[in-house]
Amino acid sequence: MNQKLFNRLGALVLVAVMLLSMMSGPLSVLASAEEVPFGVAFDGAYAKAGEPMTVTVSGASGSVSYSWTVDGKAVSTEASYTPTEDDLMKWIAVTVTAGKETATAEMFFSKLPVVYINTENGAPIVSKEDYIDAELIIQGNETYNSDTTTLYNGVTEIRGRGNSTWGQPKKPYKLKLDKKTDVFGMGKNKHWVLLANYLDESLLRNTLAYDLSGNMGMNQMSTVFVDVILNGDFIGNYQFCEQVRVDGTRVDVFDWEGFCEDSAGVIADAEGFSKDLTGDLEEYMLENMGWVTSGSVKFNGVTYTIANYPDIEIPSINGGYLLELDEYYDEISKFKTEKNQPIMFKNPEFVNTNADMMAYVKEYIQAFENAVRADSYTAEYEGEILHYSELFDFQSLMDYWLINEIFFNEELNKKSTYMYKEIDELVHMGPIWDMDWSSGGEGQTYHTENWATRYYSTNAQANSWYKSLIQDPWFFIKAQERYWEIRNDQVEAMLTQLDESYELLKESAAANGKRWGYRSDYKKYVDDLRNWFTKHLTWLDAQMATQDVLRDSLGYHPSSRLALSLLNVQPDHSKTAPADAIAAIGQELKLVIEGGNDTTGNAVLYVNGRRTSVTPFTANSSVTVDVPAEALTAEIGAKNVLEVQIEKADGTINASRYITVIFGDHEHEYEAVVTAPTCTEGGYTTYTCACGDSYTGDKTDALGHTEEII
Repeated sequence: MNQKLFNRLGALVLVAVMLLSMMSGPLSVLASAEEVPFGVAFDGAYAKAGEPMTVTVSGASGSVSYSWTVDGKAVSTEASYTPTEDDLMKWIAVTVTAGKETATAEMFFSKLPVVYINTENGAPIVSKEDYIDAELIIQGNETYNSDTTTLYNGVTEIRGRGNSTWGQPKKPYKLKLDKKTDVFGMGKNKHWVLLANYLDESLLRNTLAYDLSGNMGMNQMSTVFVDVILNGDFIGNYQFCEQVRVDGTRVDVFDWEGFCEDSAGVIADAEGFSKDLTGDLEEYMLENMGWVTSGSVKFNGVTYTIANYPDIEIPSINGGYLLELDEYYDEISKFKTEKNQPIMFKNPEFVNTNADMMAYVKEYIQAFENAVRADSYTAEYEGEILHYSELFDFQSLMDYWLINEIFFNEELNKKSTYMYKEIDELVHMGPIWDMDWSSGGEGQTYHTENWATRYYSTNAQANSWYKSLIQDPWFFIKAQERYWEIRNDQVEAMLTQLDESYELLKESAAANGKRWGYRSDYKKYVDDLRNWFTKHLTWLDAQMATQDVLRDSLGYHPSSRLALSLLNVQPDHSKTAPADAIAAIGQELKLVIEGGNDTTGNAVLYVNGRRTSVTPFTANSSVTVDVPAEALTAEIGAKNVLEVQIEKADGTINASRYITVIFGDHEHEYEAVVTAPTCTEGGYTTYTCACGDSYTGDKTDALGHTEEII
């Protein structure tokens, strides 16, 4: 570690003199002031406005004098200095003089953690492929310090990262530490990234989206705002962030790459390989994965049969994949679906060397694409007809779409669209990543009254899976429910976080803007973002207000040649919000299907996305079909979606329409609206419920209701 960086951080507090002076016996004669090098170090690991900064001076003889400066300007000659808010984002230095000797300590003063990076010999970082050696020290703050979390002081490797962002003046970086470290309490790992957010003057879009996804229960990449000093130069505000990669604290699926290395180690130990030969075998098995399914490894002319090594247990190849849909299409292992969706393997990187694994993933993803694009939302896979939700996790599909629509992400199903599959599990969407081109930011239009899914249609987006999913009534109605679940909690919390982040970042962001030549002050950029969210969320609220509005907004067109109605529903609830019909728990429901011209074929009933019955149907007639109770959800307040499609003899769909029903006890919440003075015994009151029900009387004499009155 070079002495300059140690001085700047005040990392060395020399206490050897005090320790040795307390020792008795022969060793005490070794302690003398002359043997302790003259130096100075800050007593605190970080500075705080309004609190004195002091230093420890070692090896001094005679009187000591102090000279404090802020960005080179003299501010004090006292033994301590109390910084103010005006000193933020500046270098605070103290020079101590004792006789003919001087020593200096410097610290960059920020409310945020400060990341100091010194590359070897001050070398510039010019490559996205090749690492260079560096030293890394993280200076804490009130939230992140040695008492509350884990920081870092050691060596690292650093290189550039990103695609379009790498071409910007402010560069993003990839860090590889020399050992796994639980930096900022985000989990032990060697691999971290510094996100530059150059195109997002608010600096907030990524963090807001990542945190919203985590609050909604999705797998999230954690992040901390920091200021970065590279080779002594302040290069701006960054996000110190987890990298999207397979790991127990990141994307927690089976790690094939780790398995390859571990398996190589088992073989090497059994065969008595040298350390160098073991490393060669690890690399070979990692980059030649055919052995996973062939059962043997041919290395240096010798074939090693996996079955001979009991410690190697090869799991199913139906999981352990981290995938990315990305138009850059620049990974080693990749394929395109029939509808030109570019799918790349992030892990395992060399899966293309195993034809079975490649074929498995390709066929699985293709089955999903076939299903979402089919009128029935089903496709054949491994001899079964499966609904798309039997291939991809429905909740993550829905949440991923909602977050991207809330942020109006330009890159939805274009770039940085991640998904992962664990062994014996469905594919999950996520983590959310790369959201700086969203929510009215740089590089995209300022639309606040549109759906990103419908608006963007270039290249891969032209056949985006979500363009098909938003035409599925079950998907968009459940998404509507989910939207209102998160709207007043997680989304409102995100807006509060926006304001809180402004207060935290305003000094750092101002310095960042000055460093990179932004045109406006930071407050304007944050205000612009807040105003954009206000307008867009107002529009989304309106689209999500009713089923009819949402249906029309997303472009779903129900056939006018079909009419649906339910029997055995509660009185006066056949056409009222929040559902088309409300039924009691256990009530057997019947659906009446009425058809007009050109509706001859099979009336196929889908309940919550699942094909449940097929009934022959003749145009200009009606038929009544049973609605299977087992296909409905009895969750209170949850909507069931019943869709009818008229399937012609050739398999094409001629007409379709849907209706929804809440199947369960309806919890009425009544509000008194009118008092009728005609009653002589206390008066009768008219009560109304949000569902549209109303009655006049006391709270127990109508329709058997016994709920508490609001």
